[in-house]
Amino acid sequence: MSDGALVLDDVVAAAGPRQGRCDRLAGMPVPRTLVPVAAVVGTVARPGQFDRSFRPLTRRARRHAEHIARLQAAGVALPPVRLARVGGLYFVEDGHHRVAAAVAAGHRTVAAAIRPVCTVAAVPSGLRRADLARLAADREFLRAVPLPDAATVQLASLPRVDHAELARRARRWCGGRVTPACAAAWWAAEMQAG
Repeated sequence: MSDGALVLDDVVAAAGPRQGRCDRLAGMPVPRTLVPVAAVVGTVARPGQFDRSFRPLTRRARRHAEHIARLQAAGVALPPVRLARVGGLYFVEDGHHRVAAAVAAGHRTVAAAIRPVCTVAAVPSGLRRADLARLAADREFLRAVPLPDAATVQLASLPRVDHAELARRARRWCGGRVTPACAAAWWAAEMQAG
C-alpha cells in the first residue's frame, strides 16, 4: 500500500513557517503554469481521501474523480487546480479530483495556480511522513544556526546529521554568538571545504 497524501500543515509545522524573503522558492505566486503530476504529493484539507500518488482512497472520492475524468474527456474546460508549493512538493488547495483524474488518465502535468510557502528548513523532494522528525530537527538547528537558503538545501541533502554537534561546532567557530553572517562563513569554511 502506498503512503497517504502528505498534509501541508504537518510539513510546515515540521519545517517551520518562515516569513519574508525565501530565495529558494522564488517566492512569488504563479497564476497559471503546468506542474508535474508526480510532484503533487499532498493536500491542504483532505487527508485520508487520496494516496501520495493521488489515487482516490474512498468510494466517494473515486466516483467524483471518475466524473471529472468524463468531463475532461468530453472536452469540458476546467479551471486550473490551486496548489501550495513547499520546496519541490505541491499540496492541493482546490482541485483534488482534477489531479486524481489527471493521474488516472496518465497525464504528466496538470494546469495549476501556485502559492509558494516558505519554511525555515528546506523540504526535500522525496519527503515521506517518516522524514518529518528529521525535518523538525533541521528546523531547530537552523533556528540556532541561521544558514542562508543555499546551505539549508545542502543540510537537507546530508544523509545523517548530528544536529547538536553541528550547533556546538558553529558556536565554537563563531565565538559563542552565531549570527547569520557567521553561520554562512562557518558553513562555507567547515562544511563545504571538504
